[in-house]
Amino acid sequence: MSDGEQIGRLAKDVLENEAFKKAFEGVKEEITREWFNANEPKKRDEAWWMVRLLEKVKWQLEYFIDDGNRAQIDRKHEERIADEAAAEKKRKSEYMDNPLKGTRLPPNKAVTTQ
Repeated sequence: MSDGEQIGRLAKDVLENEAFKKAFEGVKEEITREWFNANEPKKRDEAWWMVRLLEKVKWQLEYFIDDGNRAQIDRKHEERIADEAAAEKKRKSEYMDNPLKGTRLPPNKAVTTQ
């Protein structure tokens, strides 16, 4: 498993964790309330930025998950290509050892020596 895959799995575990979900939503609701109830533009801007930063944390975790999925797909693709190359090399090696193995003469066309 690559580093990208491992980080992706850890990020998925975080986002699926019930404690994290509740904490995230609780903080987001609190900051959103502050944002809507702020009477001063500076406090409203600060609350807006806090909501944005909180969402960025979530987006970063989602990015890690996507990146891990891509890394897993790439690894599986590379493994399949390597397996196919090894199988082809084996077929060629077997052919070179016995080039007539598996070949059949057409019916009624027996080879005769004179």
